[in-house]
Amino acid sequence: MSKELNRRDFLKGAVALTGASILGAFVKIEGVSARGEEPKVEVSNKDIDGIKLSGIPEVVDSNVVDVAKGVFRNETGVAPHIYAEPGALHVGPDFGYTGTKNPYGVNNKGWEAMYESGGTIQPFSPVTQEIIRWPGEAHQNVPEGGFVFFTGGQMKVEIGDIAVDMPYKPAHNYFFVARGIYTDGKQDSDLNRTAKITNYKPGHLQVRMYPSALKSNLAFISEGQFLQEAVTSHITGTNCGAEGASKLTVVAIDINTGATQILRHEQLRSTDLNEALKSTKKNWNKLYSNF
Repeated sequence: MSKELNRRDFLKGAVALTGASILGAFVKIEGVSARGEEPKVEVSNKDIDGIKLSGIPEVVDSNVVDVAKGVFRNETGVAPHIYAEPGALHVGPDFGYTGTKNPYGVNNKGWEAMYESGGTIQPFSPVTQEIIRWPGEAHQNVPEGGFVFFTGGQMKVEIGDIAVDMPYKPAHNYFFVARGIYTDGKQDSDLNRTAKITNYKPGHLQVRMYPSALKSNLAFISEGQFLQEAVTSHITGTNCGAEGASKLTVVAIDINTGATQILRHEQLRSTDLNEALKSTKKNWNKLYSNF
């Protein structure tokens, strides 16, 4: 389904596919430049528990930050300007499986769900995912109307005037996620941005891109998939060896407004996936928010 509503209500459209929380979502924005609506703001440099921020607004008016509400739901309180259901998904070859043994839920529609999503569900591919194996620096498109997600034990990310330096810490992993500039609906109008990534360990940094949907912006990244990835970081992610990292920090930025949150989660390893997921849904510590 889709609805044409006011942008500030952030309910311009949603696509819900299957009854098992396998969902895609989009936002229709026609002829709207989100950047042009925002006033100039004071920026500052900050150190948040060792994470160095520069070019981030001191304060962002919460009224101009698009957060989950209405048909979009964020149940954890983690980065509601980035994560919600329904939200965009990356899926692997098991997405087409229609049986009942998938621990994350049943997808009765199989691959049909992806084909009906209008581009909000996309397969893992060399376009959407890569491991940075070379030293020095890497660059990643921050897509107009979409998102980027990077994960590793250390990195510095620069997007325009914004820079976030996430240093190495023992027993620790980072998620960096950013919303790209809203699409303006005009052909040949390039609102992509480029992320420059340095200070990473080659072979240990994953970068992912969520391109815009076929006819629209993506509204959010799936909160459910985010939680699955957080569980993986804690129990099987390889940045801390085979058994995961007990600490995870999420840095979430909307580059349209500069709205930023930093959150931390600590979790002991569990081989029981259901119990691990329950633990990941709670006890997030908000270290910083400017809206």
